[in-house]
Amino acid sequence: MYKTASRMKKIIAAIVVAALALVFYGNASAIVSLHVKAEGIATRFEDKGDVKKRAVERALAEAVIEAISTLEADGALRETTDELKKKAASSAPVYVLDYKILAEGWLTHLDMTPPSEGDNAAGQTATLSSPSLPGVEVFHIRLEANIDAAQLKKALLVDDKGAPAHIEGLTLVLLDFSGYAGHKEVMATLEKTAQIKDLTYVSLYRGKTVLSANSTVGAHALVRQLARDLQGCCAVVSGTDGIIVIRPQTISLKGD
Repeated sequence: MYKTASRMKKIIAAIVVAALALVFYGNASAIVSLHVKAEGIATRFEDKGDVKKRAVERALAEAVIEAISTLEADGALRETTDELKKKAASSAPVYVLDYKILAEGWLTHLDMTPPSEGDNAAGQTATLSSPSLPGVEVFHIRLEANIDAAQLKKALLVDDKGAPAHIEGLTLVLLDFSGYAGHKEVMATLEKTAQIKDLTYVSLYRGKTVLSANSTVGAHALVRQLARDLQGCCAVVSGTDGIIVIRPQTISLKGD
């Protein structure tokens, strides 16, 4: 009797372990998020703006590319196109849940030469901070990021014609815009967001505009993207049943 009970406990324990392994490791298609590391660089010569910001943007794009490679290696992503991969990398904030900078700083690349006057994109005169040193000073950022693998996979899946396979219907509601300028700014942002397709007016009332659209990513991923694009201008919140509410940031959301 004791041996039978002991054997049953071992069998049950084995089943539990196997089930947990399947949940966390065994089913590649069920991957929810991916933890990756990546690096981005920028030089002084590209832009007089924020060099660190540019390096972060490139590191996040590399993080998305790394996540795509992981999905492909795990068999969770079989059919996609290079064009969709490039679009995903260029829209990295859509898929980045969060990130942490591990290291940052300037390094001198001796294998690079500074552009001559007028050669750089910004039309600025390229000069080294230490003219006596050869090479080019490059700002490096190393970071780790958690990538929304489920949304990334949706955006990369294609049908038998090579078109995006995942299309999700959404409703966007613009509330409390008293002036046309704010409304116009939001509409311009929506129209240039690559993940939004078929943007159409449903109704237009004073202080409330309702739009319908299709999206190649889910509502929560799109909210993250729009919140970044409209930062300092608007509050973007996700409601139920694929509804996204956008309103001026000065309006209190209490009681909604």
